[in-house]
Amino acid sequence: PCTTLFRSGELYIFGIGIGDHQHYVNSFNGSTWAGWSAVPGGGTTELSDAATVFNGKLYIFGIGIGDHQHYVNSFNGSTWAGWSVMPGGGTTNVADAAVTLGNEMYVFGIGINDHHHYVNAFNGSTWRGWSAVPGGGTTLLSDAAAVFQNKVYLFGIGINDHQHYMNIYP
Repeated sequence: PCTTLFRSGELYIFGIGIGDHQHYVNSFNGSTWAGWSAVPGGGTTELSDAATVFNGKLYIFGIGIGDHQHYVNSFNGSTWAGWSVMPGGGTTNVADAAVTLGNEMYVFGIGINDHHHYVNAFNGSTWRGWSAVPGGGTTLLSDAAAVFQNKVYLFGIGINDHQHYMNIYP
């Protein structure tokens, strides 16, 4: 699957290479596609990226193939920062979800062992670290997150009943 995002008048699309598992990006300015290129930093994944815009930068999140850690890379419009492990530990087997609301960026992940929903927030200088999303619930699939009416809506699928669930965070 691909991930799309709109930043500063351009549409960005991210995809994962079939053979090399690298992160790739393409952008569209309304009339021309830039063409696919590898996201600098050499990161690899087998899962979809999550992406959001925060403080004018584009952020993408990927899950490491061997270590299952959460990684982040950012783009300021001309330069990629490079891949780094998100502070706070945490591992997962499914893709992250990311949104921005106000002065914070939220990344949601599913715990690799307990399958609970977790969140890590960034205020522009500091990551809070992973903490359980209030309300409980477990899933084997990636969360979906969206901002609506100044709230973060988190959507998941129950493990046993396969029902759709919604949580409002925070």
